[in-house]
Amino acid sequence: MLLLLTALPMLLGSLSGCTSDAEKKAKHLEQARQYIAQNQFKDAVIELKNVIQIDPGDGNAHFQLAETYMRLKELDLAAQSYASAAKNDPDNMKAHLKLGRILIMARRTMGAKLAARSVLDKYPNNISALQLLASAQFQEDNLAGAIKTLQSAAKSDPRNLQPRLFLAQMLAFSGETDEAERTYLQAISIDPADPVPYVRLARLYGDKEQWDKLLVALDQMGPATVRGYPYLTDLAQFCEDRQQWDIAEKIYLKASETAPKNDAGFLVAFGAHYAKRGEHPKALELMQRAHGIKAGDPTILANLGSIHLEMGQLKAADTVVDKALKIDGEHALANYTKGRIFFLKKDFLRALPRFDQTINKTPKNAMAYYYKALCLLGKGMGDREDVDLFRAAAGKLGDQETWAKGLAQANLHTAVELDPNLLEPRLVLAELYLEEKEPEKARKQIEGALKLAPGFLKTVALLGSLKLMEKDFKGAEEICKKVLEKKPDLSMWHARLGIVYSAMNRPAEALAAYRRALELDPFRFAVLKSMVNIHLNQRNFKAALNICVEQKEIVRKNKALAAQIENLEGTINLAKGDEKAAVRHFSKAKAEAPKLVKPRIALAEAYVRKGDLEAAVIEYEDVLEIKSDHLPACMALGYIYYKQGDKKKAEKFYRRALTIKSDHGQAANNLAFLLSERDDKLREAYLLAQMAEKQMPRNAGVKDTLGWLYYRVRDYPQAITKLRASLSINPDDALANYHIGLAYYQHKQFKKARAHLERALELDPSFEGASDARKLLD
Repeated sequence: MLLLLTALPMLLGSLSGCTSDAEKKAKHLEQARQYIAQNQFKDAVIELKNVIQIDPGDGNAHFQLAETYMRLKELDLAAQSYASAAKNDPDNMKAHLKLGRILIMARRTMGAKLAARSVLDKYPNNISALQLLASAQFQEDNLAGAIKTLQSAAKSDPRNLQPRLFLAQMLAFSGETDEAERTYLQAISIDPADPVPYVRLARLYGDKEQWDKLLVALDQMGPATVRGYPYLTDLAQFCEDRQQWDIAEKIYLKASETAPKNDAGFLVAFGAHYAKRGEHPKALELMQRAHGIKAGDPTILANLGSIHLEMGQLKAADTVVDKALKIDGEHALANYTKGRIFFLKKDFLRALPRFDQTINKTPKNAMAYYYKALCLLGKGMGDREDVDLFRAAAGKLGDQETWAKGLAQANLHTAVELDPNLLEPRLVLAELYLEEKEPEKARKQIEGALKLAPGFLKTVALLGSLKLMEKDFKGAEEICKKVLEKKPDLSMWHARLGIVYSAMNRPAEALAAYRRALELDPFRFAVLKSMVNIHLNQRNFKAALNICVEQKEIVRKNKALAAQIENLEGTINLAKGDEKAAVRHFSKAKAEAPKLVKPRIALAEAYVRKGDLEAAVIEYEDVLEIKSDHLPACMALGYIYYKQGDKKKAEKFYRRALTIKSDHGQAANNLAFLLSERDDKLREAYLLAQMAEKQMPRNAGVKDTLGWLYYRVRDYPQAITKLRASLSINPDDALANYHIGLAYYQHKQFKKARAHLERALELDPSFEGASDARKLLD
C-alpha cells in the first residue's frame, strides 16, 4: 500500500503532463494558422517550430513549416522541412514531390530522382512524379530516358496537357522536331482553347525559321482566350529577338484583341515594341495609355522618357525621367535615359555614374557599356572624387588619358560580347586601335563590322585607313574608287582618295582628287590644307596662295571659314620667309574671327621672334580667355615671364599647365627648375623633376634639372652623374656645363670644375650664372 500511494501521485503527474503538451501543441498550431492567414509568415515559423519541439515526429507540422518557408522564399529551409515531413510521414506524396522540385531547381539531381521514385514506388502513374523523374533524367543528359518517361505519363493521362507539352520540349531538344510538332498538334486537339500549345508550337517553328508556319499556328488559335495574351506577349518578344518585327507586331495586335483594357503591362510591352522599331509616335500613344492607368509607375515613366528622347524631345524626356527617378532612384531604364540626356549635353561627368548605376542593375545592357565608354573617351573622368583612388589601384596615377582609354576599350569589348550585332562599339574600337597603331586588333573589329553592315561608309572608311596603315595603298585606292563608282558626288571620298594618292607620292592625282572634293563641298577646310601642304612640299608658294585666294572668294560669306583661310595664308607666307605678310594675314584672321585661337598664337610667336614680349603676352593671355585649357599658351607665358624675371608669374602658369595635363613633362621640369631656387620647395621640385624624367627620359634639360637639385641638397656625386648624362645628350649647353662645374668644384675636383666653367662661358658669355662662373675662375 505504501508503494501504491507513493507511485500514484507520480502517475497522476505524468498523465497531467501529457494533457498539457497536447494543449500546448494545439495552441501553437492554431496560432500558426492565424499568422499564416494574416501573412505573418515569420511569426508562423516560430509557432510551427514550437509544435515540432513538442512533437518532433509530427509530419504535418514539418510540412506546414516547409510551406511557410516557401512563402518566405527560404528554399533551403523549405527543402529541409519537406524532407523531414516525408521522413515522418512517408505517405505524404506532396512532401516528396515538393522536395523533388526544389532539388531540381538546385540541380541536386540525385535527391530529386529519389524523391520521384519514392512516389512512383507507390503510385507508378503519378503524373507529377513522372514529370519530376523526366526533369532529373534531362539533367543527367539522359534525353532518351526523359522522353520515354514522359511518353508513359502522356499515355497514362491522355487528357492532361502538361506531360505532353513537356514531352514536345524534350523531343525538340533531342532534334526530333517533326515528332515535337506532332505532339504539340495532339495537345491542341485535346484542348483547342488552351493558348499554350499554340504558342509553344509557334516557337518551335520560329526556332526552325519557318515563319509562315508560325503565322498559320497563330491564326488557328481562333478567338484568343483572356489568359492567352501574356503567352502571346512572350511569343512576340521571342520574334523580336530574332528580328522578325512584322510578325511580332501581328502577335501583339492579336493579343490586344483580348488583353484587358486596364492592363498597363501589356501596353508597355506593345509600346516598347514600336519604340524598338523606331515607330515612336505609336510607341508614345501606347505608353501614354499605360501611364493613364498607372500614373505613378516608374517603369512606365522611364519608357515615356526614353521615347521622348528618341523623338528629340529632350526637355520632355528630362521631366518624365526625373519623375521616375524620384519614385525609384535606382531604376535601370530611368538612369540609362538620364545618362543619355547628360551625354547629349556633353556633360560626361554626370552621365558616367548613371551608366554605372544602369550596369549595376542590368549587367547585360550592352548599350550602357557603350555609352560609358564614350563618356570616358569624352574625358568625363577628370574631376570625379574617386578617380584617383581607382587609378592608383590600377597603377596608372598621373596617366589619366591612357587609363580612361583603356577602361573605355574594356567597356566597348563588353558591349560587343553582350551583343555581337552592335555596330557602333566595333567602329569605335577599330578607331581606337588604328590610333594606337594596332592593325590586327583594328582588323578584327572592322571585319566584324563589315559582316553586320557591308556597305556602311564609316566601316569602309576604317578599312581604307587600315590599308593605309599597312601601306596597302593599292587596296585603299580600290576601296575609294569602288565607293565613288556608286556615289560619285561624295566629297569625303574624293578627299580620302586624295589622301591615298598623297601617301603613294602621286601629288598631281592627289591635287585633282582634292580639287574635286572642294568643288562638291567648298567648306571642307581640311581638304584645302592638304592641297596647300602638297604645294608647300614642292615649295610652290604661289600656287598655295592662289588656291587660298580662290577658295576664300567662294566662301567669303562664311566669315569663320574665311578667317581660317586667312590664317592659312599667313602660315604659307611664314614658310616663304615673308614675315611681314604673314603678320598681316594673321591680324586680319584675328579681326574677322576674334574667337579663333590659331592666328593669335601665330601672332604671339611672331612677336616673340621680334623680341616684343609684351605684345606676345597680350596675345597669349587673350588665347587663355578664349580657351582656358590651352596648354601651349600656358607654357609660353611661363617661359616669357621667366625670361622677364617674374618668376612668381612663371610658376603660376607652369602650375596651370599641370592642372590641364598632370603628366606634362616640360611643365613639370620647368616648374621644378623654378622651385629649385627655394629651400622650402626642394622636395616638391625633386618629385616634379622625377616625373618629368619619366615622361622625357632622353631630354638633356630634364637631367640637368635633376642634377641641379642633387647639387642643391649637397649630393654632389649624384649631381655629377645626372649632369654628365645631360651633357652626353647635349654637350653644348652652357647652363649644364656651369652646373657640373659647380658640382665638381664642391666635390674638390677643381681641374674638371675649371674646364666646365670655362666651357660654359665659351658657349654663352651671358648665361644666367656667368658672373659667378667668372668669380670662381679668377
